[in-house]
Amino acid sequence: MEESNKSGNENYKLLLEKLKLDLKTTMALAKGSETYQATLKSEILETPDPEIRAFVELISSGRRRKPRKLVIVAAGQMAFSAILLFLGLVLIFPTFFYYANPEVILNYFGSYIVSVPPGSIESTIILAIDFIISVIMLLSAFQIIRYAADNMREAGLTVTDAN
Repeated sequence: MEESNKSGNENYKLLLEKLKLDLKTTMALAKGSETYQATLKSEILETPDPEIRAFVELISSGRRRKPRKLVIVAAGQMAFSAILLFLGLVLIFPTFFYYANPEVILNYFGSYIVSVPPGSIESTIILAIDFIISVIMLLSAFQIIRYAADNMREAGLTVTDAN
């Protein structure tokens, strides 16, 4: 009995070593190719095979969060993203909003700077800084939306085809 258990344990260790080598080879290939990464993701992470899904669950169980918490986090991320989008648009296109025209923005920044004539280099610098800040806000908002989508996907909420 002990002999067969020892033999089974050795076989299991050999299988694990082979699995490690296969994983290393697969990851080496996937690092160099977007196509291989997509294939790896679809064949392993999104597979309908229950044994492979159980394996993925087993190795990722330590970092798995509850779906309810993921949805709450995603909702917060979407709300914060909406705020960033609005502020970024207000700063980059101030003329679209009645209360935020370029003079209001210059007056706001000008209250901290002693006096800034409208055609001077300082006003150009202020507008450039305004533009950079707004672009950063917009890009951050889009990145946060991606994180929210990942959280929703991890919670099991995905969009599927109607067919």
